[in-house]
Amino acid sequence: MEPKPKKLKTKKYIRDKKRTLIQAGDDASKHIDKHLISRFANLALSWRFVVSWLLLSVLMVWVLAIQTRSLSSHYTQLLPKPGGTYIEGIQGPLTNMNPLYATTTADKAVSKLIFSSLMKYNVEDQLVGDLAESITSDEKASIFTVKLKPDLKWHDGEKLTAHDVVFTVQTIQDPSSRSPLRRSLEGVSVEAVDENTVKFTLPASFSPFPSVLTFGIIPKHILGDLSPTQLRSSSFNGSQPIGTGPFVFQRIVHISGVDPIEKELQVQLTAYEDYHFGRPQLDAFTFWVAPTSERLAEIFNDGQLSGVTDITFDQIDVDMDVAENIFNQTSGVFLFYKNTNELLKDTRLRRALTQAIDVSELIRELDQPVQRIYGPLLPDQIDYDSDDRELEYNFKSAAKRLDELGWKLNVDGIREKNGQKLEFKITTQEGVKNYLDLAEGIKAQLANIGIIINIETIPADSFADVALYEHSYQDMLIYGINIGVDPDVYAFWHSSQTDRNSTIRLNLSEYRSDAADEALESGRSRVETDIRQNKYHDFLNIWRSDAPALAIYQPTFSYFTLKHVHGPAGNELRSPTERFRDVHLWTTLTSRIRYYQEQRL
Repeated sequence: MEPKPKKLKTKKYIRDKKRTLIQAGDDASKHIDKHLISRFANLALSWRFVVSWLLLSVLMVWVLAIQTRSLSSHYTQLLPKPGGTYIEGIQGPLTNMNPLYATTTADKAVSKLIFSSLMKYNVEDQLVGDLAESITSDEKASIFTVKLKPDLKWHDGEKLTAHDVVFTVQTIQDPSSRSPLRRSLEGVSVEAVDENTVKFTLPASFSPFPSVLTFGIIPKHILGDLSPTQLRSSSFNGSQPIGTGPFVFQRIVHISGVDPIEKELQVQLTAYEDYHFGRPQLDAFTFWVAPTSERLAEIFNDGQLSGVTDITFDQIDVDMDVAENIFNQTSGVFLFYKNTNELLKDTRLRRALTQAIDVSELIRELDQPVQRIYGPLLPDQIDYDSDDRELEYNFKSAAKRLDELGWKLNVDGIREKNGQKLEFKITTQEGVKNYLDLAEGIKAQLANIGIIINIETIPADSFADVALYEHSYQDMLIYGINIGVDPDVYAFWHSSQTDRNSTIRLNLSEYRSDAADEALESGRSRVETDIRQNKYHDFLNIWRSDAPALAIYQPTFSYFTLKHVHGPAGNELRSPTERFRDVHLWTTLTSRIRYYQEQRL
């Protein structure tokens, strides 16, 4: 079948089709113009509305975030967490880390973290066991038995035994060791009953004896073959100490300086995993030892330290967010009159000197607040009696006493007798600002009454030899003594403590009194509190009358930390190193914990 022929498009068809297409284009253009182009103006008018909604949405999200963050403090708590390194700034020099020979501030601080003792004080200032699990005594308080905690280990992994304790005590007692601890253990017999038991036998009753056992214990398996003379110069003391304390010695990093007094260095320690009170919260502890307080303040203000001592609040930048911890020390600072001096052996002259010095004025001029003391005991001790005070400042009475003794004012305003001027030398330790300020203050006050005072300072590294061993100061000594919690002050005022054959003589006034000796002997040998109080009351009255020294103040200890750091706790310290009594609990890191998480932990 043939296909139909294709129908040809006529001109009319083509014209109508073109007209239709043109009409459709016009309609589309009108539609776009009506529904899109013509509304661009409306869009321009509504942009403020759109932007406002966007800004409001952002603001609502921001407010919600701020509110959530602020409310988080109501259901979370910022708590310390384990880890981190604590860096403490302390003034040097560092000379010996062995606790038997530690004398400087830095020595004592470092050895306190490396070595443990039989007994220690806790944050409530109560005497508790450290290495000792228990301590008992007989009825006369002359035999004490110490039981060691089980499984004690040295930092090198060796077991600590009673033989280490015996070795430590006998080394201290050896005169050739020249340990400043020797006097407190003089006449004490020590023996190892078994591997974990030590027995101390005293030459006389002494109920506070457990408080003596706070010295560091050293290892016999390392040092037992050395003589005391060799031990004093052993590398163990300066670069290889091994103890049982909360931190293990790692290294000393030298920063600057050559002379020991000018050296700046870091002593780096790490946490001891087998520490008998549990592994410390910190991973490491570093001492940054600097030669001056100015340098310590500079390092602290740069934010390089967690805590610092040996500086004042005025040295800290006002922008630093710090916490100041102020502790009372169970110590006393005295002006010791050398009672064996030809002039100062006269009790009447010592009384005149005491009344000529205004102690209240002296301590007002110090850089830090301190508590005044009025005698050989501290205000918080149970046997202290506020009525048993030394002679109060009275310029007229002092002048009258001096006149009666024949010390008259000459034309130059200086007191003299038989052509001899009334002149004394005050000795104190170099670098201790409070001591130097006191010396200058006393010099100025006594000049007003016609007495000449010269001041002598002795470097810290040789001060112990001069003051504690040789007593080679000429007339007077400004120094602080660690009285302790117990009122037993036998070591500082009993006549026996002036023996020239002793290695260390803590009776710095060289005071002798049979009546005072009897009271001190009875006070330390009695267990009954009321009897002890009566004996110390007698001693205070005798001391006041004899005026062997001038009591000045009970020192405080200031310690600064960054606000987020958890450092020393408590209110009172026997000595500055006691700040480390809870060092295994210190932290530098914190984290915010939800209450339910904390409870679950």
